[in-house]
Amino acid sequence: MRTLDPRLAADTHVMGFFGDTQVLLLRNAHYPWLVLVPDTDETEFHRLPLAAQSELMALASRLAVFIENWQPLDKVNIAAIGNVVSQMHLHVVGRRCDDPCWPGVVWGAEPFKAYEAEALDTLRSRLVAEVGEDYRPIAQLDLKKAT
Repeated sequence: MRTLDPRLAADTHVMGFFGDTQVLLLRNAHYPWLVLVPDTDETEFHRLPLAAQSELMALASRLAVFIENWQPLDKVNIAAIGNVVSQMHLHVVGRRCDDPCWPGVVWGAEPFKAYEAEALDTLRSRLVAEVGEDYRPIAQLDLKKAT
C-alpha cells in the first residue's frame, strides 16, 4: 500500500479498505464526505486501465448510496479533483441546500466541525453493515495510528 499523501492524511480519518483502495472520511462533520484512494502511481483517472476506472466508479456509487442512507441530501457529488493533492483519489460528497456553503464548493470550507469519537464509531459500524462484504474496516489496533 502506498503512503497516503500528507494532506489527505491530515484532513481525513482512515475508515477501511475495498481491496487495495482506502476509504477515508473528511474530518469536517458538516458534510458526509468520503474519499477513495486506490493503490496506484497513476495520478489521472482517465489514464487508469478501463477495468480500474470501472471498479473505482462502482465503489464510488456504492459509497454514494451509503451517504444517501446516512443523511438526508439534495445532491451527491463524485469528483476526481487533484489540483493540490496529485495522488489519485475520488471524492464522494453529500450536499444539502442548507449546508454551510451551499451552493459553493466544500473544499477548505468553513465553518469546521470535528467528528465526536462516538459518531466515528457509529459510522465505522454502519460502513461494515451497509457497503458489502468486500469492505474491510481498519483494524482496531491500527485505529489510533490512522486517525
